[in-house]
Amino acid sequence: MTQHPLAARPAPWLLLALAVWALVTLALWLLAFAPLPVEEQWLSSARAICFGSTEDGLPSAEGWLTLIGGPLTMLAFIAVLFGRELRSSWRWMVARPVGRWLVVAMAAGVAIGLAGVADRVRAAQPVVDLGPQSTLPEHYPRLDRAVPSFRLIDQTGNELSEGDLVGRPTLLTFAFAHCQTICPVIVDRALEAADLSAGETRLVVVTLDPWRDTPSSLPRVAAGWGLAERSGTHVLSGEPDRVVEVLKAFDVPFERDLQTGDVSHPALLYVLDPDGRIAFALNNPSVGWIEDALERLSPRPTASAPANPLETTS
Repeated sequence: MTQHPLAARPAPWLLLALAVWALVTLALWLLAFAPLPVEEQWLSSARAICFGSTEDGLPSAEGWLTLIGGPLTMLAFIAVLFGRELRSSWRWMVARPVGRWLVVAMAAGVAIGLAGVADRVRAAQPVVDLGPQSTLPEHYPRLDRAVPSFRLIDQTGNELSEGDLVGRPTLLTFAFAHCQTICPVIVDRALEAADLSAGETRLVVVTLDPWRDTPSSLPRVAAGWGLAERSGTHVLSGEPDRVVEVLKAFDVPFERDLQTGDVSHPALLYVLDPDGRIAFALNNPSVGWIEDALERLSPRPTASAPANPLETTS
């Protein structure tokens, strides 16, 4: 009995083309979303080059187009050239128990991968740049998030951890000593806002450059920012791998130039409530924005408050 042509066994070259497509697609998505080894900074640079970079650490619009449009274009090309063979191979595969199990396994793999991407997107810390506004919008979202676990060394040689940020409000920001542009500005603004609170607010600065801002250099770094003689201020560093892990845990998007050592990053500042929880995330805030955020630390957020800064209404 002659086998129907629509049930023909898949050609090896077609299977090879589909395998190449699947591997290329998998490689793209792993590069875009898989956790990167902290010591491999070139991988972070490759990710930024291939997919762009936004302040929440996710791909840019062009990056999403590459991740979605690239594989779809490749698949469409295969379908146009070999559409009949694809339909025949599909019917051949689903007509057999092994083929059906293979389809289920592939679907489960795709579902697991998409779930991982969805978790990565949900975990990304959205940051809102308020532009020229002098005050926070009335409905600026309250986050109420736990501070990631960390343990770093400050300019006095003492360790500081997330448990030490309980008891009074805290301004937590990220900077590095060699920065001559955005870092001095964000530290000055945070310091001024802390001073305006009559000493009730703690200021913590985590270095973005632990390779040069070593623990032994922190007294000089603190003095350069005007923090050396001020109580309630901490400049933190530690082993580079540990600091990089802390930065990633706080969802701080950054990119280090291996040639110059400079670090590109947003002017991110977290406002922590007295319970040691992240209440607000601000990007390039003015002193007024920071003051407003500190004043809004009480009462605690209600169930109706938006949980995502991207949901802010005007």
